[in-house]
Amino acid sequence: MQTEIILNDRNAIYHLNLLENELANTIITVGDPQRVAEVSKYFDAILNVQEHREFVTHTGIFKAKKISVCSTGMGVSNIEIFMNEVHLLKNFNLNTKEKNKKPTQCTFIRLGTSSAIHPAIAVDTLLINHAAIAFDNMSDFYNFELLPSDLSQLLLAYNIKKAYYFAKANEELLLQFSSIDLGITLTQPGFYAPQYREFGLPQDEKWKLLHRELYEGRPFTNMEMETAALYAFSTLLGHRAISINAILANRISNEFSKTPKLTIEKMIKTSLALL
Repeated sequence: MQTEIILNDRNAIYHLNLLENELANTIITVGDPQRVAEVSKYFDAILNVQEHREFVTHTGIFKAKKISVCSTGMGVSNIEIFMNEVHLLKNFNLNTKEKNKKPTQCTFIRLGTSSAIHPAIAVDTLLINHAAIAFDNMSDFYNFELLPSDLSQLLLAYNIKKAYYFAKANEELLLQFSSIDLGITLTQPGFYAPQYREFGLPQDEKWKLLHRELYEGRPFTNMEMETAALYAFSTLLGHRAISINAILANRISNEFSKTPKLTIEKMIKTSLALL
Protein backbone atom coordinates (compact mmCIF):
# COMPACT_ATOMS: atom_id res chain seq x y z
CA MET A 1 0.00 0.00 0.00
CA GLN A 2 2.99 2.33 0.29
CA THR A 3 2.81 3.13 -3.42
CA GLU A 4 -1.01 3.26 -3.53
CA ILE A 5 -1.88 5.64 -0.67
CA ILE A 6 0.95 8.17 -0.77
CA LEU A 7 1.59 10.56 2.13
CA ASN A 8 4.00 13.46 2.43
CA ASP A 9 6.43 14.27 5.23
CA ARG A 10 3.66 15.52 7.53
CA ASN A 11 1.55 12.40 6.85
CA ALA A 12 -0.91 14.37 4.73
CA ILE A 13 -2.41 12.95 1.54
CA TYR A 14 0.17 13.69 -1.12
CA HIS A 15 -1.29 15.93 -3.85
CA LEU A 16 -3.83 17.82 -1.74
CA ASN A 17 -1.44 18.15 1.25
CA LEU A 18 -4.37 17.67 3.65
CA LEU A 19 -5.10 15.82 6.86
CA GLU A 20 -8.63 14.60 7.46
CA ASN A 21 -9.47 17.31 10.00
CA GLU A 22 -8.26 20.02 7.60
CA LEU A 23 -11.06 19.27 5.12
CA ALA A 24 -14.80 19.68 5.71
CA ASN A 25 -17.41 17.23 4.44
CA THR A 26 -18.98 20.03 2.38
CA ILE A 27 -16.51 21.08 -0.29
CA ILE A 28 -16.81 23.87 -2.86
CA THR A 29 -14.50 23.23 -5.81
CA VAL A 30 -13.12 25.79 -8.25
CA GLY A 31 -10.62 25.37 -11.07
CA ASP A 32 -8.48 28.46 -10.53
CA PRO A 33 -6.33 28.47 -7.34
CA GLN A 34 -6.75 32.27 -7.14
CA ARG A 35 -10.53 31.84 -6.98
CA VAL A 36 -10.31 30.01 -3.65
CA ALA A 37 -9.82 33.26 -1.74
CA GLU A 38 -12.67 34.86 -3.71
CA VAL A 39 -14.97 32.27 -2.10
CA SER A 40 -13.43 32.05 1.37
CA LYS A 41 -13.57 35.83 1.87
CA TYR A 42 -17.26 35.28 2.64
CA PHE A 43 -16.55 32.73 5.39
CA ASP A 44 -17.19 33.82 8.96
CA ALA A 45 -13.80 32.40 9.94
CA ILE A 46 -10.93 30.59 8.22
CA LEU A 47 -9.54 27.69 10.23
CA ASN A 48 -6.89 26.24 7.95
CA VAL A 49 -5.05 27.03 4.70
CA GLN A 50 -3.04 24.45 2.77
CA GLU A 51 -1.65 24.24 -0.74
CA HIS A 52 0.43 22.01 -2.98
CA ARG A 53 0.84 22.54 -6.71
CA GLU A 54 -2.55 23.64 -8.14
CA PHE A 55 -4.48 22.33 -5.12
CA VAL A 56 -5.26 25.18 -2.71
CA THR A 57 -7.65 24.59 0.21
CA HIS A 58 -9.24 27.03 2.63
CA THR A 59 -11.36 25.48 5.38
CA GLY A 60 -13.52 27.64 7.59
CA ILE A 61 -16.92 28.35 9.08
CA PHE A 62 -19.89 29.60 7.05
CA LYS A 63 -23.40 29.89 8.50
CA ALA A 64 -22.14 28.04 11.61
CA LYS A 65 -21.07 25.07 9.45
CA LYS A 66 -17.60 23.81 8.62
CA ILE A 67 -16.94 24.16 4.90
CA SER A 68 -13.95 23.94 2.56
CA VAL A 69 -13.17 25.50 -0.79
CA CYS A 70 -10.55 23.75 -2.93
CA SER A 71 -9.01 24.41 -6.30
CA THR A 72 -8.63 21.42 -8.60
CA GLY A 73 -6.85 22.96 -11.56
CA MET A 74 -8.18 22.25 -15.05
CA GLY A 75 -9.44 19.05 -16.59
CA VAL A 76 -10.64 15.55 -15.84
CA SER A 77 -7.21 14.17 -14.87
CA ASN A 78 -7.04 16.63 -11.97
CA ILE A 79 -10.58 15.73 -10.90
CA GLU A 80 -9.47 12.06 -10.78
CA ILE A 81 -6.68 12.91 -8.34
CA PHE A 82 -8.83 15.26 -6.28
CA MET A 83 -11.83 12.94 -5.87
CA ASN A 84 -9.75 9.89 -5.00
CA GLU A 85 -7.67 11.75 -2.41
CA VAL A 86 -10.73 13.33 -0.76
CA HIS A 87 -12.34 9.87 -0.60
CA LEU A 88 -9.20 8.41 0.95
CA LEU A 89 -9.05 11.19 3.53
CA LYS A 90 -12.66 10.73 4.57
CA ASN A 91 -13.04 6.97 4.31
CA PHE A 92 -9.65 5.43 5.15
CA ASN A 93 -7.27 5.48 8.08
CA LEU A 94 -4.16 6.86 6.40
CA ASN A 95 -1.88 5.42 9.07
CA THR A 96 -3.14 1.82 8.90
CA LYS A 97 -4.34 2.12 5.26
CA GLU A 98 -7.57 0.39 6.31
CA LYS A 99 -11.05 1.41 5.20
CA ASN A 100 -13.23 2.99 7.86
CA LYS A 101 -16.16 0.87 9.05
CA LYS A 102 -18.61 3.79 8.80
CA PRO A 103 -18.59 5.61 5.43
CA THR A 104 -18.49 9.40 5.22
CA GLN A 105 -20.48 11.07 2.46
CA CYS A 106 -19.10 14.35 1.12
CA THR A 107 -20.98 17.06 -0.74
CA PHE A 108 -19.20 18.68 -3.69
CA ILE A 109 -20.40 21.99 -5.14
CA ARG A 110 -18.43 22.95 -8.21
CA LEU A 111 -18.30 26.64 -9.20
CA GLY A 112 -16.91 26.76 -12.72
CA THR A 113 -16.91 28.78 -15.91
CA SER A 114 -18.34 27.57 -19.19
CA SER A 115 -19.35 28.33 -22.77
CA ALA A 116 -22.98 28.03 -23.86
CA ILE A 117 -23.81 26.06 -27.02
CA HIS A 118 -27.49 27.05 -27.01
CA PRO A 119 -28.65 30.37 -28.51
CA ALA A 120 -31.18 30.96 -25.71
CA ILE A 121 -28.55 30.94 -22.95
CA ALA A 122 -27.31 34.46 -22.39
CA VAL A 123 -23.75 35.38 -21.50
CA ASP A 124 -23.35 36.33 -17.81
CA THR A 125 -26.10 33.98 -16.63
CA LEU A 126 -25.80 30.93 -14.34
CA LEU A 127 -26.46 27.32 -15.27
CA ILE A 128 -26.52 23.99 -13.42
CA ASN A 129 -25.47 20.81 -15.15
CA HIS A 130 -28.31 18.34 -14.60
CA ALA A 131 -26.21 15.73 -16.41
CA ALA A 132 -22.87 15.53 -18.21
CA ILE A 133 -21.54 13.63 -21.20
CA ALA A 134 -17.85 12.73 -21.02
CA PHE A 135 -15.44 12.69 -23.96
CA ASP A 136 -12.42 11.44 -22.00
CA ASN A 137 -11.58 7.76 -21.48
CA MET A 138 -11.64 7.64 -17.66
CA SER A 139 -14.33 4.95 -17.90
CA ASP A 140 -11.64 2.59 -19.27
CA PHE A 141 -10.27 2.53 -15.70
CA TYR A 142 -13.38 3.04 -13.52
CA ASN A 143 -16.80 1.42 -13.51
CA PHE A 144 -18.74 4.50 -14.63
CA GLU A 145 -22.14 4.45 -16.32
CA LEU A 146 -21.41 4.21 -20.02
CA LEU A 147 -23.11 6.42 -22.56
CA PRO A 148 -26.64 5.10 -23.33
CA SER A 149 -26.94 3.89 -26.92
CA ASP A 150 -29.80 6.27 -27.77
CA LEU A 151 -27.74 9.24 -26.60
CA SER A 152 -24.72 8.02 -28.55
CA GLN A 153 -26.80 7.76 -31.72
CA LEU A 154 -28.24 11.24 -31.17
CA LEU A 155 -24.74 12.73 -30.88
CA LEU A 156 -23.48 10.86 -33.93
CA ALA A 157 -26.22 12.51 -36.00
CA TYR A 158 -24.38 15.79 -35.29
CA ASN A 159 -20.96 14.25 -35.97
CA ILE A 160 -20.10 14.33 -32.25
CA LYS A 161 -18.06 11.16 -31.77
CA LYS A 162 -16.36 9.10 -29.08
CA ALA A 163 -18.36 10.07 -26.02
CA TYR A 164 -17.60 7.57 -23.27
CA TYR A 165 -19.71 7.94 -20.13
CA PHE A 166 -22.73 9.74 -18.71
CA ALA A 167 -23.31 11.03 -15.17
CA LYS A 168 -25.91 13.08 -13.31
CA ALA A 169 -26.03 15.59 -10.47
CA ASN A 170 -27.34 14.55 -7.08
CA GLU A 171 -31.13 14.91 -6.95
CA GLU A 172 -31.18 16.41 -3.43
CA LEU A 173 -28.73 19.10 -4.47
CA LEU A 174 -30.75 19.84 -7.62
CA LEU A 175 -33.72 20.61 -5.38
CA GLN A 176 -31.58 22.75 -3.08
CA PHE A 177 -30.31 24.82 -6.02
CA SER A 178 -33.54 24.69 -8.03
CA SER A 179 -33.66 28.46 -8.62
CA ILE A 180 -30.88 28.10 -11.23
CA ASP A 181 -31.65 26.82 -14.75
CA LEU A 182 -30.67 23.27 -15.78
CA GLY A 183 -29.10 21.71 -18.85
CA ILE A 184 -26.81 18.97 -20.14
CA THR A 185 -23.11 19.70 -20.54
CA LEU A 186 -20.48 18.23 -22.82
CA THR A 187 -17.36 17.65 -20.70
CA GLN A 188 -14.41 17.85 -23.07
CA PRO A 189 -10.79 16.71 -22.54
CA GLY A 190 -9.30 20.00 -23.77
CA PHE A 191 -9.99 23.66 -24.48
CA TYR A 192 -9.16 24.19 -28.15
CA ALA A 193 -9.96 21.51 -30.75
CA PRO A 194 -12.04 19.42 -28.29
CA GLN A 195 -14.28 22.47 -27.91
CA TYR A 196 -14.27 23.14 -31.68
CA ARG A 197 -11.71 25.95 -31.57
CA GLU A 198 -9.51 25.12 -34.56
CA PHE A 199 -8.31 28.49 -35.91
CA GLY A 200 -9.29 27.99 -39.53
CA LEU A 201 -8.59 24.27 -39.74
CA PRO A 202 -11.40 22.30 -41.42
CA GLN A 203 -14.12 21.21 -39.02
CA ASP A 204 -17.69 19.94 -39.12
CA GLU A 205 -19.97 22.55 -37.58
CA LYS A 206 -23.04 20.34 -37.13
CA TRP A 207 -22.49 20.54 -33.35
CA LYS A 208 -23.88 24.09 -33.56
CA LEU A 209 -27.30 22.56 -34.29
CA LEU A 210 -27.33 20.26 -31.25
CA HIS A 211 -29.42 22.81 -29.34
CA ARG A 212 -32.42 21.68 -31.38
CA GLU A 213 -32.45 18.38 -29.48
CA LEU A 214 -33.57 17.33 -26.00
CA TYR A 215 -32.44 14.33 -23.99
CA GLU A 216 -34.65 13.17 -21.13
CA GLY A 217 -36.45 16.48 -21.50
CA ARG A 218 -33.30 18.60 -21.08
CA PRO A 219 -31.47 20.70 -23.68
CA PHE A 220 -27.77 20.47 -24.50
CA THR A 221 -26.53 23.73 -23.07
CA ASN A 222 -22.79 24.12 -22.62
CA MET A 223 -19.22 22.81 -22.81
CA GLU A 224 -16.62 22.66 -20.06
CA MET A 225 -13.85 20.34 -18.81
CA GLU A 226 -14.64 18.79 -15.40
CA THR A 227 -18.28 18.08 -14.56
CA ALA A 228 -18.78 14.57 -15.96
CA ALA A 229 -15.84 13.21 -13.97
CA LEU A 230 -17.00 15.01 -10.82
CA TYR A 231 -20.46 13.46 -11.14
CA ALA A 232 -19.19 10.01 -12.10
CA PHE A 233 -16.70 9.78 -9.22
CA SER A 234 -19.29 11.09 -6.75
CA THR A 235 -21.75 8.42 -7.83
CA LEU A 236 -19.15 5.64 -7.81
CA LEU A 237 -17.72 6.59 -4.40
CA GLY A 238 -21.01 7.34 -2.64
CA HIS A 239 -20.83 11.14 -2.48
CA ARG A 240 -23.09 13.98 -3.69
CA ALA A 241 -22.19 16.56 -6.33
CA ILE A 242 -23.58 19.47 -8.28
CA SER A 243 -21.87 21.71 -10.84
CA ILE A 244 -22.80 25.38 -11.24
CA ASN A 245 -21.47 27.39 -14.18
CA ALA A 246 -20.93 31.05 -14.85
CA ILE A 247 -21.63 31.34 -18.58
CA LEU A 248 -18.84 33.57 -19.91
CA ALA A 249 -19.30 32.88 -23.62
CA ASN A 250 -21.90 31.82 -26.14
CA ARG A 251 -20.33 29.83 -28.97
CA ILE A 252 -23.40 30.13 -31.21
CA SER A 253 -23.60 33.92 -31.07
CA ASN A 254 -19.78 34.22 -30.78
CA GLU A 255 -20.14 36.51 -27.76
CA PHE A 256 -17.84 36.73 -24.72
CA SER A 257 -18.62 38.38 -21.40
CA LYS A 258 -17.51 41.98 -20.97
CA THR A 259 -17.63 41.57 -17.18
CA PRO A 260 -16.38 38.03 -16.40
CA LYS A 261 -15.21 38.86 -12.87
CA LEU A 262 -18.62 40.25 -11.95
CA THR A 263 -20.34 37.15 -13.35
CA ILE A 264 -18.07 34.84 -11.36
CA GLU A 265 -18.73 36.93 -8.25
CA LYS A 266 -22.48 36.60 -8.87
CA MET A 267 -22.09 32.82 -9.10
CA ILE A 268 -20.17 32.67 -5.82
CA LYS A 269 -22.63 34.85 -3.90
CA THR A 270 -25.71 33.13 -5.36
CA SER A 271 -24.36 29.67 -4.56
CA LEU A 272 -23.33 30.54 -1.01
CA ALA A 273 -26.76 32.01 -0.35
CA LEU A 274 -28.34 28.65 -1.26
CA LEU A 275 -26.17 26.55 1.07
